[in-house]
Amino acid sequence: LTRGEATLNGAASVVTTNVLLLDEERGLVFDAGWNGTIYAQGFGKRGPREHTLEGHSYDVLALALSPDGRRLASGGRDRTVLVWDLDTGQEILRVDGDAGEANALAFTPDGTRLVVGAQDATLSIWKVDTGDLDRVLCGHLGPIRDLWFRDGILETLGEDGIRRWRVSNSDRVLRHHQEAPGSYVYGVDFAPDGRKLVSAGWDGTVRISDAHDGALTRTLDAFGPRPYDVRWSPNGRWVLGGRDILCLWDVREDQAHATRSLSSGLQCLDFVGPDGKTAVIGDEKGALHLLRTEDLEPLASWAEPHGALAELAVSPTGDRIATISATGHVVVRTLPTGEVLWRTHAHHPVHL
Repeated sequence: LTRGEATLNGAASVVTTNVLLLDEERGLVFDAGWNGTIYAQGFGKRGPREHTLEGHSYDVLALALSPDGRRLASGGRDRTVLVWDLDTGQEILRVDGDAGEANALAFTPDGTRLVVGAQDATLSIWKVDTGDLDRVLCGHLGPIRDLWFRDGILETLGEDGIRRWRVSNSDRVLRHHQEAPGSYVYGVDFAPDGRKLVSAGWDGTVRISDAHDGALTRTLDAFGPRPYDVRWSPNGRWVLGGRDILCLWDVREDQAHATRSLSSGLQCLDFVGPDGKTAVIGDEKGALHLLRTEDLEPLASWAEPHGALAELAVSPTGDRIATISATGHVVVRTLPTGEVLWRTHAHHPVHL
């Protein structure tokens, strides 16, 4: 029941209600009003009783009970998510701001984490015992209206429909590029053995993390602001990335092995073939460059008239490359000659 009116304990005043939640095990009904207060009233065999939970400064929009019935979660328009101990009535966890304006809440089946569905279309998952962010799920195109677990699968209802998510304890969130507010991660790639992960962030760093537990293992010296993309070579030796300056790191060393200034900002890159002896980069003017990996020496360049290259893909054998421009044009070439095999008319424009 949502957005109705309820008279509490026979009081003359009427409290406008956003959400009601029934706890049959404890014989309680929780009433969350527009004033930010949660009222818990008893019913049934245990007789009438009343509790008041105060912690939100504005409308409470969502409530959820933990599977064991001992904890209550509440989310409000004040962008705060609270978890309450129902045995004591005390607030035991507060997440301010980072969870967004919560429209829907649900505990995971084991009760260890809380899923928050927000007005900004994101799903954030929080560890109940510590208040740490476990991960953020993106996929909805509009506000999330409701969410629930069915047979261990998270199902979410947004304005764009229903989506299903597999949420497991083995997932990790890497927050190493989040020191500065509004930081973004532009590029990420696994090492060939799958044990390490390299990422390039808005904060101007390239970082290597343990792929199993997310622990930061190394920070590589970056040249120029905001590395835009990054790749790990097939032989596991090199990491290549950058923006205005292209950097090649030997992962066995503590500094860049080679650098090259670019006349136009890097948009995308990849290594060529299973040996990784050459690499290709696409820039914001639509040019494609073939480089020798070891010293970043240019070997060939080809230009396209359709503007910035949004993405590229090299065939597993390294003899063909496909590019897509910001205008949606796809071109397939041979490597290393650059001969155009075919091209398409524009798809929908790509937003960079």
